[in-house]
Amino acid sequence: MIVCVEVKTRSTISSSLQALQVRQQERIMNAYLHFIQSFPDYANDAVRFDVIVCAPNSKPLHIKNAFEANHD
Repeated sequence: MIVCVEVKTRSTISSSLQALQVRQQERIMNAYLHFIQSFPDYANDAVRFDVIVCAPNSKPLHIKNAFEANHD
């Protein structure tokens, strides 16, 4: 399995969560597609998109399967 992880750090966990917009998700998916083009042996592996959000004085929050690849 390939796990793509985006880490967001803001002043609060809530603002960190809000920072992951559709545009960033598309950027992460495009990076994954570039990786697959460069390493086609991994093309059939499962993929998961996770997010880790961080804020000062808070435990990081790891969200598995935070979003799915858009197959349009």
